[in-house]
Amino acid sequence: MAEYRVHNIIRAAIICYIMVFLLFFISCRTKTIVYLPEKILSGSLIYDELIENVNNIESYAAGRINMNIDDDGTVQNIRGTIRLKFDSVILISINAFAGFEAARIVLTRDSLKMLDRVNNRYFIGDYKESLTVLPYRLDYQLVQSLILGTADYFRSELSFLNNDETEYYFENGLISLRIERPVERGINSYDDNVFQLSIDELYRIRNVEFFSRDRNIFVSVKYNSFHNMDGVYLPEDIDIRYTSHNIPLIANLRIGRIEVNRNLSFPFTVPSSYQQILK
Repeated sequence: MAEYRVHNIIRAAIICYIMVFLLFFISCRTKTIVYLPEKILSGSLIYDELIENVNNIESYAAGRINMNIDDDGTVQNIRGTIRLKFDSVILISINAFAGFEAARIVLTRDSLKMLDRVNNRYFIGDYKESLTVLPYRLDYQLVQSLILGTADYFRSELSFLNNDETEYYFENGLISLRIERPVERGINSYDDNVFQLSIDELYRIRNVEFFSRDRNIFVSVKYNSFHNMDGVYLPEDIDIRYTSHNIPLIANLRIGRIEVNRNLSFPFTVPSSYQQILK
């Protein structure tokens, strides 16, 4: 029973990464020109604002994360904390109901470490090897983009915006970019994808939707509110809807006690009594 509980806890943490998965598909370079008499913006201005959003953040700490998951009618609540050093390391600590740490996950740019304190187990390996113990392949920079609500990771994918010839306008306070195109996934294998990204007048990502017909996956992420850190907006309330092969999952993630640019540590020590989760 304890192993089942920690499996659910770790699985819940991975839900966070589902949001990040869809952002990987921002890679359209087709020019779109629309007109409105008021507040027309060049693509290059939008690009600069999206990319520069978190340039002044060296470290990030969230002293409280609270995730409610509705998994086919069963509601679970997961709590924990996050620490992040920009472009270097992320530590996610997940608490059990009694308040003690049940699991710890540390991501770097090329490795993943996990402690299962309930079952006295651990995993250390790269992201490819982690597929043997996790249902989704993780990516450090994608997770960082989710936590910080930034498009910095997608600099090259969003380069189609970076020109003064393309113009966009706000409609009901949002600019929406819609992309429909096949994406190659392997030899003679393609996904027919639909992707939509919306940003508001403060250049914050507000809505993301991704639908893959070939893989029967639908993901919707809505950023409901942000914490203003001296003009830098960091997500604090996120809704997630995920459906795979007609199996729905709904979650809400709330992030609180956010601090930036403080000294942080990222401890990860494996007790001698722990057993390695085989790769």
